[in-house]
Amino acid sequence: STNYLGQTTTIQKASVKSLTIQGEFYAYEACDSNAVAGKVVDADADFSNFAVGDRVVCTKYSGTVGFSSIDDYFYATVTEVGSGYVQTSEGTKVPTTGWRYLINQTVFDFNNNSSTGITPIDTIPVFFGVFFTNCAVYGVGTTAAVKATYCVFHDMQNPVSATEYMSITESAVIASRTNALTLGLTWGSGRVRNTIIAAATKGSVSAAICAGGDAYYPNAATISVSYCGIFNYVCALYTRLGSCEISANSTYIDSTVTTGVYGYNITLSNCTNNAATPVYNLTSGGSIEEWDGQALPSIDDATGGQVLALKSDKSALEFATVDVATLGAASSTTATQSIYVDKAATGDGTGVDWTNAFTTIQAAVNSLPAIINHAVTIYIRKGSTAYAESVFVQRVVGSGSITIRGEYYWNAVPDVTGTAGCSAGSFAITNANAANIEAGDIIWMIKYTSTIEGSEPTTEVLPTTIASVTPGATYTTIAVTGCTDDFTTDTAKWAYHIVKTQIAPSGSAGITITQSNYVTILGLHIEASICLNPKGCLNFQVNTCSLKLKGTGHAILSQFGTCGINDASPLRTAMWSDTTFSTPCAITTSANSFMSGRACLISFKNASGTPNTNSCGIYNNFHTFCRLQYSSIVNTAIGLKAEHNSTIYKVGVRNAATTPLSPASSSDGACIV
Repeated sequence: STNYLGQTTTIQKASVKSLTIQGEFYAYEACDSNAVAGKVVDADADFSNFAVGDRVVCTKYSGTVGFSSIDDYFYATVTEVGSGYVQTSEGTKVPTTGWRYLINQTVFDFNNNSSTGITPIDTIPVFFGVFFTNCAVYGVGTTAAVKATYCVFHDMQNPVSATEYMSITESAVIASRTNALTLGLTWGSGRVRNTIIAAATKGSVSAAICAGGDAYYPNAATISVSYCGIFNYVCALYTRLGSCEISANSTYIDSTVTTGVYGYNITLSNCTNNAATPVYNLTSGGSIEEWDGQALPSIDDATGGQVLALKSDKSALEFATVDVATLGAASSTTATQSIYVDKAATGDGTGVDWTNAFTTIQAAVNSLPAIINHAVTIYIRKGSTAYAESVFVQRVVGSGSITIRGEYYWNAVPDVTGTAGCSAGSFAITNANAANIEAGDIIWMIKYTSTIEGSEPTTEVLPTTIASVTPGATYTTIAVTGCTDDFTTDTAKWAYHIVKTQIAPSGSAGITITQSNYVTILGLHIEASICLNPKGCLNFQVNTCSLKLKGTGHAILSQFGTCGINDASPLRTAMWSDTTFSTPCAITTSANSFMSGRACLISFKNASGTPNTNSCGIYNNFHTFCRLQYSSIVNTAIGLKAEHNSTIYKVGVRNAATTPLSPASSSDGACIV
């Protein structure tokens, strides 16, 4: 009479390798012809066991029912039960010939609890005709294997997740909150067949079908998808790792999807891909047999020296021989470039000078050729407010380089000559560009044990703002907001850093570097949930940048790339949040990444200004290596953490974390030296 409410269930029966859990009544058949909105007609069906309020999902096939893609659907409740029909609450769509209906009566309502709904351990549960709903974490799975047929997964954070095997057939995933079907924390295989997958809202990160599970695990998950329909996701098909594969046949990707295909080794056959960006970030080792509804020639048709190009009549693509020199000139840089960004610019937006500057950083990045063979510098002028955008850089850097930098930045030792009048919280500098410093610029100070940038920092003034500037004949006096330190004491141990340009997106990463890029960041202050997300090579350089976490992520999250913090760069982080998020880190490296840092200062505090008890300085995971020199880690729960064949090597590091090292000695193939 009521739903099975709020139950979380662990299934662990070592002697039972397959266990079926079945709803008492469910129905899955083809619809008959009818002309009434929302009315499911099946003259041969017995609907007498169903009742008003039962859930209904109807799916429309593009061709032969059950053997073509699903290009439309609706989710509703039963409002009337009759002989050979049920009327539903759907008011517009007509489920006639070509549609299938799925009706479930047994409901598992997880009551939005914070635990996984059903966790199978050492058992393969097979679910038939069950309606799962309302789960805040994982609905079914996260371990071992899961099979579901004639089931509906409704309004769940992560409906189905499995590590070894997953089979979802003749089912529906409706109003999903994040990733719908995720396979593979280890080697795994799965299939998704005759299933509709539709998100409630796109959110910021969500994939309908994800092979690879967690990016920290070097797995080889393989998923077969056929006769399905995908709606309203950020990404339809997503492989996290190069060893993972998704093969999709006769599947429809709706125009409400942002990105159709993202990742490695994804094959589409007889699919319709109407996503806003059909194929994105397909990298080496991958293949797409169909793109945007257009069949591509077989890779076997290609010979040496050929490229994939449009036919002369633009009717299709073909492998053809082209003038490689001409092709390179058209798609790569031809000379050193300076590109300008000013959010207040009113010119023609070409980026050639400050008058005609781009108004967003992303527009400047998008203007770059695919191949960078020369030095390219993107200059960003300070705005009246921060640049509220997440910047995504994906270019192949050949013999050239990409530098993203603020228009002005300063990095030096305080000049005490003639500054006897400087009170605590202020100091003087001598710099040819000092006239460009103004109140409101970001400033931070670091005091070293002995040699500047050659010893560990002992005192930190977290990034604040300049209160006032008093120009002088040979120097400029800088007053620091809210600071009582006397910078004229032990002057030879203090260094200052000033930047004008700030990037502060509302969420996601401040700057994301992908694939084979090598990007240098200079003179920026970045505030974001994830500040930098390198999947290629990052050079965070020369004492000129700071990172400030304002959400629940990581200052730097490096996967499959190099995260170099070179030439004595202070990594400045502050965790301004009272969240209980598990282990936000200054630096997280995973999946064969490498990080080298020198003269970093890592500090986490919450909104109350006290140490954040959930934070971690540096976290290495899965075959990664980190080398840290002359740095300090303060106000964190864990200083350095290494797992799964990872190594952290430290030289001259002040580690004042509550738990400095995890593990304290070699463990799980990991060590901190």
